[in-house]
Amino acid sequence: MKTITIFTAGVSRGAPGPAAIGVQIVDDTGVVLQQFSKAIGNATSECAAYSAVLQSLQIVVELFGEKTKDNSFVVNIVDAQVAKQLGNEVPITHPALVPYFIAIHNLQIECLPNVRFTHVLPEENKSVYQLANGVLPA
Repeated sequence: MKTITIFTAGVSRGAPGPAAIGVQIVDDTGVVLQQFSKAIGNATSECAAYSAVLQSLQIVVELFGEKTKDNSFVVNIVDAQVAKQLGNEVPITHPALVPYFIAIHNLQIECLPNVRFTHVLPEENKSVYQLANGVLPA
């Protein structure tokens, strides 16, 4: 079983404010399989973080198809609260996050039984922050 590492970033310039996401998917040899970034309109940083995770998992399902079940995935998230919510360690307190959580949970059940969400420091996700910030107006 290969381990695929997914780096995610959700940025917001306000609460809410202009927001964007960045995603990088790397195989177990360090090869970048896909990079992605896009502006997502106005959002909070938590909504942007959830959006980045959801988008990353959708990309993984497109990339690997049925083979998603043959691999394990580690999703690196800087927002500790989001990582804990997705790991079922703490409850979701903001109603706007519930649809993201449900969509992510459904992908886990249907396609990604071997996915793990981890909290990482910002310096470990630096390149995806650059991707996300690169699509926001200066």
